[in-house]
Amino acid sequence: MIKRYFRFLFYLPVLCCFLFCVVTNAQNIFRLDSIKGKITLNKDWRYHHGDKKELANAAIDDMGWDTISLGTIQTSFRLGNDTGIVWLRLHLKVSPALFHKTLILQVYQQGASEIYLNSKLIETFGRVGDEQTEVPYDPGNNKYYLQLGGDTLQVMAVRYSQSKVNKNKNVTVSFLTIQLADPGMINEIDSGLMATEWGSLLIFAVFLTLSIFHFLLFIYYRKARSNLYYSVLALMIGYISLSPFLQITSHNPINKMVISQLDSYLVAPCFLLIVVLLYNIFNRKLNWFFWTLIGLTVLSELAIAVHNSNISAIVIFTQTCSASCAGIVMIIKALRKKQPGAWIIASGFLIFLCLIPGLILIFTIGAIVSHGSFSFNGGNAGTITAVMLIVWIFSIPSSMSAFLASDFARTNKKLSLQLVHVKQLSEQNIEKEREKKQIIEGQKEMLEIQVKEKTSEIQEQKNELVQKNTEIIDSILYARRIQTAILPTEEMLKEALREYFVIFKPKDVVSGDFYWCHVYGDNVVFAVADCTGHGVPGALMSMICNSLLNEVVADGKAYEADLILNELRNKLVITLQQSGGQTTRDGMDIALCIWNKKNNILQYAGANNPLYRITEKIAQDAAIEQTGKIKVHSNHLLEIVGDKQPIGYQEGRMDIPFTKHVIQLHKGDTIYITSDGYIDQFGGIKNKKFTSKRLRDLLDTLINQPIDNQRMALVQIIEDWRKNEIQTDDICVFGVKIT
Repeated sequence: MIKRYFRFLFYLPVLCCFLFCVVTNAQNIFRLDSIKGKITLNKDWRYHHGDKKELANAAIDDMGWDTISLGTIQTSFRLGNDTGIVWLRLHLKVSPALFHKTLILQVYQQGASEIYLNSKLIETFGRVGDEQTEVPYDPGNNKYYLQLGGDTLQVMAVRYSQSKVNKNKNVTVSFLTIQLADPGMINEIDSGLMATEWGSLLIFAVFLTLSIFHFLLFIYYRKARSNLYYSVLALMIGYISLSPFLQITSHNPINKMVISQLDSYLVAPCFLLIVVLLYNIFNRKLNWFFWTLIGLTVLSELAIAVHNSNISAIVIFTQTCSASCAGIVMIIKALRKKQPGAWIIASGFLIFLCLIPGLILIFTIGAIVSHGSFSFNGGNAGTITAVMLIVWIFSIPSSMSAFLASDFARTNKKLSLQLVHVKQLSEQNIEKEREKKQIIEGQKEMLEIQVKEKTSEIQEQKNELVQKNTEIIDSILYARRIQTAILPTEEMLKEALREYFVIFKPKDVVSGDFYWCHVYGDNVVFAVADCTGHGVPGALMSMICNSLLNEVVADGKAYEADLILNELRNKLVITLQQSGGQTTRDGMDIALCIWNKKNNILQYAGANNPLYRITEKIAQDAAIEQTGKIKVHSNHLLEIVGDKQPIGYQEGRMDIPFTKHVIQLHKGDTIYITSDGYIDQFGGIKNKKFTSKRLRDLLDTLINQPIDNQRMALVQIIEDWRKNEIQTDDICVFGVKIT
């Protein structure tokens, strides 16, 4: 028994350690003890295909998700194969020293993402979606800030899509990288980016200048084709030098891929042009090796075009090595033959071949001194590659430019012998110039006459346009007279409603809004309608809708509020010939009321437009119950929300009838119906919309006010809100006080 007890005590620590390791591995928690410089969140991510907003919640159980590491080949293939939206979650174990600490966030991506920290959205880059709705955006080297929470365990969630990049068949690699950095590094990051940008622009400017200079030399002396070849070479090198600047300043992933792919297309032609230059400079005959190099160059371009990275890398490496060997062989032969200027080009190759081993040695010593052992990681490799590229640019191509300059100087010496002949020809040219000048003066007089004729013609066209504009304005003004004529008169409204007001302010000369009234027996039907558009199109729609409203109500086809809207919708769909295959959705929003003055009962039905009621009886009226469409906002204000469907065609909702609301009115109540032009008006200090909440608060203050004072208050407040801003839309407000 004692032996078993001791044996149990012996295995207990081992078992605990094993369970601890299992739990730790199962949790896959990224430890964030401290941030010195930059840290890449590249491992222990959990991956889930599918889009559910609740996956941003830190409490969601994600133990069953796949685990991947960002920035690896596995991630590239995984994200590259997804055509929809994916979620990535990372559990962070944060040191208390980092609680509530603000850090720099840098994201590199080829799609669009939303980043959540502890269930809270902290940044959005682009717009996550499918192939049609996604807006890809690569923040690149832009700096953003996030603040860690105050818990040891925190969760970062990423909602990510790269549908448009995946749709592009030119994509071979896709990536998503997230980095955190200490805010103290901001100057270092900015200085590094500035150095890269200015360095890229400087090298581009140098080689662009060289390209233009040698192209001008070729134009001046066509026989020296080497200047043309070097001009093209310098232009290619200039673009490759400008590529880092374009990559930094662009935030469109597809544009970045195009820039990078164009770089890869230019590598083989650059080496080929160097060989072509050497053949031309040293007057070498084109042999089988040259045509082999041409074939390798074509193969490399085809390999890049078919997006086979392995084959293209092998072919490009073979082509560049072959071109380099061919160049070195030709330079050695030229030195042996003591051809003029061969030593200039040879010095460029020699500088490049001598500096590269030295650079590698310096980086190796620096790595050993700083880390204790050499580690040829991505940063060292990238730095060495960048320095090697700069050394190559300013050694071999620059030496060739120096050779061409010296060759140009030698050519100038030969051309100086021809100056005597040029002087003789110059006298002949002077005489020709005199004749040319006389011809130009004659042409100048003819041009002046033509200008005067054209000016007169333009003035006539201007007068014609002014006349046509006047006719158009007169037509629109006449249309306003017609539209005003179909609106209810003040006498008719006064007799039907007694105490009322109307605010009618078209955005343009004519309006897409209109108000309407009809009396039959003890009932008064009044409405405010907002037709699609404003100006002339809106006015045409308002004429159609006004006519249909008269046909439905005035002709006695319907006397219930909901039935009127149902019938009005059917007639408008038939009139406009709307159907499911049609893309336009013309129609109108409306609030319609039927007031029985005998028993003070009001029927209301609305298409998107609400009804507001101000009364002192709401607090005492126990029959009023709040629902989704009936909202009590205060002791005096009741809102009835209209149906969320217009008068017009709406796919899938044509069979849904409109809702009728019946209200028992009391003496002193005020009813308001309005279009959306009042609440959509921009203005105020921050130039925002007036909003329906401000309108409700305003109406609540107008209780017991005379109807004329209410109208003046509504007009004055919206004008003060708008001030210097243009009117956003047509405005129509209808108020009726129950007497």
